[in-house]
Amino acid sequence: MSEHHHRLTPLQLLSYMRAQPWAIEATVTPQGAPQAAVLGVAVTDRWELLFDTVTQSRKHQNLVRNPRVAFVVGWEHERTVQYEGIAEIPTATELPDVQAYYFDRFPDGPTRQTWPGLVYWRVRPTWIRYSNFNVNPPIIQEWDAAAIAGWLK
Repeated sequence: MSEHHHRLTPLQLLSYMRAQPWAIEATVTPQGAPQAAVLGVAVTDRWELLFDTVTQSRKHQNLVRNPRVAFVVGWEHERTVQYEGIAEIPTATELPDVQAYYFDRFPDGPTRQTWPGLVYWRVRPTWIRYSNFNVNPPIIQEWDAAAIAGWLK
């Protein structure tokens, strides 16, 4: 049966997340105020979220100061993923792989390469919750950092 009626496996979660091109990202200012933005995300085989931004953006400035970040991925048909993680800028060695994933998802990505201050971020998950309120009873699943690490072995 489809995931609409059963709990998701990690691979089904990955598939669901990859089907969602947009996410709402939340960071915190140095003064502790919340800030949110809608952005395009690509998802790696390790459930990492990838996105680009410019160094002048609020999200970039916030993440430089505090790399903890939260996302909401998806929202159609009462299904969503809440995602928390730690953001980092990939190293020069890692960047080609990050860009390859990102450009596969967003073919227009290379056109932004000329933007001043363009930077890529990778977020590694520390907690994920999948919710499907389109079924009765609702399906709500949570995975903590230890469970997620088990997927990566």
